[in-house]
Amino acid sequence: MAYATQSSVEQALGRSLTTSEAAGLNSLLAAIDTYINKTIGRSFGAGVEATRYYDVERSRMVDVDPFVTSEVVGEETVQRAFEVFYVDADENKVQDVDSSDYEARPRNESVKTWLHRRTGLWGSGCPSNVTNLAVKAFYGGGAVPADISYAASWLAAQAISAQLGMSLSVKSESIEGYSRTFADMTKDNVTITSIFDNYHEVIL
Repeated sequence: MAYATQSSVEQALGRSLTTSEAAGLNSLLAAIDTYINKTIGRSFGAGVEATRYYDVERSRMVDVDPFVTSEVVGEETVQRAFEVFYVDADENKVQDVDSSDYEARPRNESVKTWLHRRTGLWGSGCPSNVTNLAVKAFYGGGAVPADISYAASWLAAQAISAQLGMSLSVKSESIEGYSRTFADMTKDNVTITSIFDNYHEVIL
């Protein structure tokens, strides 16, 4: 599901979309979602199960890609299990990490962004052939926040206005494919840049 909708884009634009604009909206919103995800270093929406691999550092904390431990599907809240284990150079499982040895954080949040050892350090005491820490989970960022939806709607409205010939500075664009970068659109908008900066702070 895109971060913005036709209704929210029309509200930001101040008018209804034309038939041709509505036809290309899905492609435009997909490009905007990709841009926002790269800008803030995370994504939102339904979790997708995958296994991702991280360097084993001798520390108590390991940063991981955002994954969800619960999410709303339809009208129900579904719990999402995850597992952590060590792998070798061929990504074969070597050893499980007992869930009592670590905690997924931040606490009291359904979206987790790091793993914290309760005692000891990550990688301590594991077999010598271990090369990476693996986390099998549902990766995603949960429900789309209202401010992210607002930013996506604003960007879409700006892109549509630019396509109609209004003055706008864009680094690169392909109007027919709705493929463009949005850095110059946002750099002078304090509201939008502040929204993105807030999510940078959450990740850090």
